Order: sequence, then C-alpha cells, then structure tokens
Amino acid sequence: MRGRIFDIKRFTLHDGPGIRTTVFFKGCPLACRWCHNPEGIGFEPVEWVQERLFDGRCIKERETIGHYVEARELLQTIKRDSDFYRVSGGGVSFSGGEPLAQPDFLLEILQLCREAGIHTCVDTSGYAAPEVFERILPYCDLLLLDLKHAIDDRHIAGTGQSNQPILLNINIIKNHATPVWLRLPMIPDYNMDNESWSRMLEYLDRLRMEQIRQISLLPYHRTAAHKYPKCGMNDPTAGLKTVEKTDLQPYYDQLTAAGWKHVTIGG
Repeated sequence: MRGRIFDIKRFTLHDGPGIRTTVFFKGCPLACRWCHNPEGIGFEPVEWVQERLFDGRCIKERETIGHYVEARELLQTIKRDSDFYRVSGGGVSFSGGEPLAQPDFLLEILQLCREAGIHTCVDTSGYAAPEVFERILPYCDLLLLDLKHAIDDRHIAGTGQSNQPILLNINIIKNHATPVWLRLPMIPDYNMDNESWSRMLEYLDRLRMEQIRQISLLPYHRTAAHKYPKCGMNDPTAGLKTVEKTDLQPYYDQLTAAGWKHVTIGG
C-alpha cells in the first residue's frame, strides 16, 4: 500500500525513547496557528524554493515537498538504523502532518515494523474517527498524544476543529495497554492564561489512568516561521513570542503538586 510522506529524519532524539527515525506523514485535518510543519498540512505535494549556499553564492532550487511511498519500501529505509535502535532502545516514530489521517497505510507499516521487531511511536493530535483509533492502538508501542486545549471553542479557534473527537479517543485508551506520553504545546496568548491552564489541570485530574507514563510541556518556538512564505502561506505565527523553558516552571510545579510524577519541560 502507498502512503504520502514529506520527510524522513534519522537519528532523532525527541520523538520517543532512544535513537529514532521519524517519518512525517503528509496531510492533517487540523490547522494549528503555531504549526511547526506547515508544509505537512495539505495532503497534496507542494513546491517551494530552497536557498542553498554554494561557492559563496546563493542558489535557489525549486523543491517538491511530499511524495508517495510503498509501505515495504519505507520499512527498508527504517531498518537501516536497526543497530542503533537496539543499542539505544529506540525505533521509528510516525509524525506529520497527522499519521491517523492515513489509517490503512499507518496500520500496514506498524504491522511490518512489529514483524521486524522495531519499536514504534505514533505522534498524533488524536483527531480521528474512534474506529481508526481502535485499529491503530494494538499495533502502536507508544502513543505521543498532543493535547492542545481543554476548552472546546478555544480549541476550535486555534486548530479549526473541535476537541470532542480527541477527548473521545483519549477515553478509548483506557481499554488498551498502549503506554502514552501526553504532550502539552504551550502557546502564548492561547493556552497559557489562567482560565485555560486551570481547565487543563481539571481535565487532567479527571483523566488519570495508568497508561499515561509522562507529561511533557512543549515550549513554543518560532523556528518554523520561515516555512510559511516558502509554502505560499501567510504566517499566522507572526505575533507569537518564543516561550522559554524557564517560563514553564510554574506549570511544571503545578503538575507535580497535583501528583503527576513524570513531568518534563521540552520534547
């Protein structure tokens, strides 16, 4: 089966445990204002101009972002670093875009990786039909789940979609043994105000389940701002300021005070 991807990064360290290969799926049903991979939002390939320095000159090259790949072909690429996975306790992570937006392809590559003994992570917003979530979870060794806002209308304002399908799918996790790392993107002027954070704490307190092994506070940064004009898009992050790790210490303290034992700042 073929799927659409737009990048493969080897030797990554922030998309799950150990040394990993991260495969970025093309296409996402959300349109987060702070998206770090705007080239991955649309499902179809896009072209942008890449500038490279060569012999002291700036060379502009037109590059196509996004291509189709067969699941077994992708497996061979992933297997190149199997020795590093074994030594470090790593594996492959599927990110995006949104991997759950291509459920049949994702399921096939997850099954192939399991047959090959490769640890798998799925990095997802959780926005998918519940039957998709039910199909994927048994073949996923670790779920990296971004939780963006606990208030539905604020979630819609920031992502273009309701959080209700996401919260429904989080409840489905209770029926599976798949471990989960919850990741909270911390975005200024969006979810760091008192009301938003209080509602998130309330939701997390109701959520407690043994599958949640870690909560990560992810500070917003502007490293992807240059991608928007290259994609022919207006930059929705223009007014957002970078969040420093030190800015998140009070949020970290409140999570630990609430009894969450494994909390990190950063990926």
